[in-house]
Amino acid sequence: DDPRPWKVSCFRIMKKMMRHRNAWPFCEPVDYVGLGIPDYPEIVKHPMDMGTVREKLQQSQFNEPKEWAGLMRLVFDNAMLYNPATDRVHEIAKQMRAMFEEELGREGARIKAKELKRSQKNLLKAAEGEAQIPTPAIPISS
Repeated sequence: DDPRPWKVSCFRIMKKMMRHRNAWPFCEPVDYVGLGIPDYPEIVKHPMDMGTVREKLQQSQFNEPKEWAGLMRLVFDNAMLYNPATDRVHEIAKQMRAMFEEELGREGARIKAKELKRSQKNLLKAAEGEAQIPTPAIPISS
């Protein structure tokens, strides 16, 4: 059992993002030699793609979700940095970045709702007398 339940949410978002019809430019590292863009590594100092991000997530290389989200944003930011605003890949990257932020917000709201429901259940149990009252570590004497 992974002690990081947030990974489930990250995987859920990754799956949706990578299956999107416009995800194709972002799923694997940019083959700048094959694409004939030799200046790519001069402009994009920290290349990143969703396949690499998914691999890092699978290998538990993130300590918290904001590290994962930062690399996901880097994927799209790199594409917008390298490709001019008039380029189709730039536009797709902009749309995918917006979709990512939307999915991240939606997943965050889902998690908060789940946590709220859990704490409401615990309050209800406490009100009904079902909750365990913790015993003090040090006995209280009179």
